[in-house]
Amino acid sequence: MINVKTFPVDRDEKHRVLMDAVESVRDTLEAGAPESENTATLPQVSVNALYDSGLFRLKLPQVLGGAEADLVTQLDVLEAVCRIDPSAGWCLMIGAASLGGLGAFLPEETIDEIFVDGNPPRTAGVFAPFGQVVPVDGGYRLTGRWSFASGVRHSEWISAGARVVTEKAGYPPQIRVVIPTSDVKIHDNWQVMGLRGTGSCDFSAEDLFVPDRFAWDVSLTEPLRGGAMYRLGRPGFVTNEHSAFALGVGRRALDAVTDVAVSKSRGYNSANLLVRRPAFQRTLSECDLRLRAARALNVEVLEEAWQTVCEGRTPGPALQAQMPQRLHLHHRCCRRRGLAGVPLWRRSGVVQLQCASAVPPRHQRRSPAPDGQRRRIREPRSIPAGLTRRQCNGVAVSFPPLPFYRRQSASVVAGNSSTPPVR
Repeated sequence: MINVKTFPVDRDEKHRVLMDAVESVRDTLEAGAPESENTATLPQVSVNALYDSGLFRLKLPQVLGGAEADLVTQLDVLEAVCRIDPSAGWCLMIGAASLGGLGAFLPEETIDEIFVDGNPPRTAGVFAPFGQVVPVDGGYRLTGRWSFASGVRHSEWISAGARVVTEKAGYPPQIRVVIPTSDVKIHDNWQVMGLRGTGSCDFSAEDLFVPDRFAWDVSLTEPLRGGAMYRLGRPGFVTNEHSAFALGVGRRALDAVTDVAVSKSRGYNSANLLVRRPAFQRTLSECDLRLRAARALNVEVLEEAWQTVCEGRTPGPALQAQMPQRLHLHHRCCRRRGLAGVPLWRRSGVVQLQCASAVPPRHQRRSPAPDGQRRRIREPRSIPAGLTRRQCNGVAVSFPPLPFYRRQSASVVAGNSSTPPVR
């Protein structure tokens, strides 16, 4: 495995080094994927591989030993990791963004405390302001419960969003706080169908004191350290990551469908393999074309945003709106006609896991139950008679409109044309 200590300055060379790092952890991530699904968190060996390879420093300022990679390089790296293991890719995405944000905006004295001996910490984070802070002398009193804290069980520090309690009228200001993982309570409530390996449990804090130096205003676009990337603002700083995730999982699903089609035939006695059927070939080609087109559009918009911040400007409202719109398009491409247009059932979990992973942690249903107890995962509705959920793992996942996520889990179906919500 490659252990990157410092990254090149040249964009092309940096891209090569990072992609080499991805290849160096491939075997480790593939070997750890089954365990992550069973334990609902990444194996420590997978976490160590991502950390030691330097991939967690993807968005960290270069002055702190990070790659501070351009947006398209980030897309390529995260897409490649998600294609290997979606859970590992998602945790890398969250960890890298959390580390990059605190590295750019926290003051020097805080950086010295968090970066022990100059080494970047292992971080997790929730960008949504689920908490609230009350200003007090020297800092804030933090209270709240944050959902979908991917990778929290293998983190040392957590970055969390919060609203400031004030007497002023209007929408309250938001800040980000950084707190030790040991100071929060982690709730064991991540029992879902896809992306189990992300370990996206809730965590909570009650009246926890956070010094001023461990917080920053989320509206800031001029970092204390680092360059162009940190002028992206919100949501530009993270939307390219979600697009990379959708593209990587979509490609992995197409790979899995193709592998099944090579050996599967239609009908009980048919010798006509699916891969030889013109209808399958046409639909698979359409899916591939749509995925490639979505990626090309993604690269075009990211390059425009990168050029904007390199010129010292924060992307305007129009460009900021284009970046999250791409995520919606990518989800549409990934679920278009069930990714293959045919119902493929198999006992192996590869197809199901990759397609169930197309539903991000925020939109996965979690059945309520006391901490420490197993949650019941609702059975998919479109299962052939006589088979159990474990026996029939479907090709694609339906994406019902957002209100329905609270009433049903993702269904394992093929050919659903509903529209996914945008995170």
